[in-house]
Amino acid sequence: MLRASIDIGSNSVLLLVLDYESDSSFRELEDCSHITSLGRELDKTGVFHKESMADTLIALNEYKDILNKHNLRAQDCLVTATEASRVAKNAKEFFKKIKNEIGFEIKIISGEGEAYYTAKGASLGAKSEEYVIMDIGGASTEFIKVKHTPFEIKKSISIPIGAVRAQEWLSEGIFEEKTNLPFSEDIKAQYKTDELVCVAGCMTSIGAMFKGLKVFDPSVVNNLELTTAEFENFIHKYIGRNAQEILEEFPFLGKRAKVMNGGEASASLFVKGLGVKKLIMSTYGLRYGTAVSGEIDERFLK
Repeated sequence: MLRASIDIGSNSVLLLVLDYESDSSFRELEDCSHITSLGRELDKTGVFHKESMADTLIALNEYKDILNKHNLRAQDCLVTATEASRVAKNAKEFFKKIKNEIGFEIKIISGEGEAYYTAKGASLGAKSEEYVIMDIGGASTEFIKVKHTPFEIKKSISIPIGAVRAQEWLSEGIFEEKTNLPFSEDIKAQYKTDELVCVAGCMTSIGAMFKGLKVFDPSVVNNLELTTAEFENFIHKYIGRNAQEILEEFPFLGKRAKVMNGGEASASLFVKGLGVKKLIMSTYGLRYGTAVSGEIDERFLK
């Protein structure tokens, strides 16, 4: 059975097509990414940037063509949107345009829904019985405490710190000011953990960089383990370097190179705050969670 999902995030738009039999038996047929930066300058303007919307339309038209090759229609694909779309005043108008012109019906999900489907995806490769997931997106980060068998989210929280936002705060010299309140001592205490499962593009990109990859290879990155010392020593080589320098060394980053400093600074803040000793990279995440679930639960719709 073919299943398809699209994750419209604050920095990227991701397509997944699976040949799915069960949660323990599936094969990726397509796994595509476009950096569209829908969350760019969102805190200042309150709306999606015109260029970002144009890039998103290009990505979705391309994804529709890919789906057609698998005899899937736009309406066969589960499409979710997260933090930037929860905030942007023009999100619903933009998504109506997408439905009319391309055919995708986009569902804006809550922070709780984002945590649920991210955890569901990450659980497909989990090895521990209980674990904490960190999902650094473009505009928000989710912390999720999970019990593996039976699958249960014990608690989760979404905070408005992400790679795109953090990149802007770094450039304005207000990173510490903006992150102190959302990443509170209470959150640190609730999600304190020795091992942290890290999903989404920022952290998996750091994993690929650590391995010296020029082309992203999920088989190398998935389940990669780093000690906190290895992680901190590595990212501090790159925090402060400009995007072009990073891109020249790691071409697979593409447009993501522009927000890697923000992602690295956020990750370092979180890892230290939670007392993490080991990081485990997972290439599974929200789009996997929605695909294997086969539907979006109405309780998660905004």
